[in-house]
Amino acid sequence: MKKNVVVPSRHLLHGLLSLLFAGLLLQAPLTGQAQESSRGLDPKNIDPSVKPCQDFYHFANGNWIKNNPIPPAYSSWGSFTELAEKNELVLKEIVEAAASDPHPFKGSNTQKIGDFYATGMDSARIESLGAKPIEADLKRIDDLQDMQGVQKELARFYVEGVGGTFGFYAGQDQKNSTQVIAQLSQGGLGLPDRDYYLSDDAKLKRNREEYVDHLVAMFKLIGDDQAAAKAEAATVLAFETRL
Repeated sequence: MKKNVVVPSRHLLHGLLSLLFAGLLLQAPLTGQAQESSRGLDPKNIDPSVKPCQDFYHFANGNWIKNNPIPPAYSSWGSFTELAEKNELVLKEIVEAAASDPHPFKGSNTQKIGDFYATGMDSARIESLGAKPIEADLKRIDDLQDMQGVQKELARFYVEGVGGTFGFYAGQDQKNSTQVIAQLSQGGLGLPDRDYYLSDDAKLKRNREEYVDHLVAMFKLIGDDQAAAKAEAATVLAFETRL
């Protein structure tokens, strides 16, 4: 039963499935909200006052729509959103259980997932380290001299899971659904789409200005002064506008 459903991207689904599989290997007990049972097809969601031959959508979903207004924190809401939220609760319990295990087997999924989660949650250490963990990456970028160097650096980032000027993944062939083929898509943009860069609309122009302010702040966080950060932010905007 759905209303205004936003289907998760294939990348999100792949990530969720991977973590859920890891959770099965962890065999962590689930408690609390994540244990709530739900029914895939619930007759209570049907609105019998609507004739199915006249409006099947509201016949099948009418009561669900009435009983599930869009929460204030969301732009849309549907059964897939509910499923994603429940998955998030399951994943949260899995990683918290792994991180709290006092004696995980070295090299196990429990140890790897627990360490990864604990590292990400250690905000004090993250703040104290600043840009130090990526200093080697920044140094390699500063030392780039030609297009061949740029290509090698992009390849290295892609191997490590860092995106760049394009996306490359496996997906269903839109002309033959029985096939999974290589998919290539444009990347490299910090703003949502073309109009954010080229439109004269007042709101979008303000978005561009705020984006540049954000870029300036990011460059200053890695040690650049105000003048250098502003110049670099302008370069980023110009490059993305050309894309």
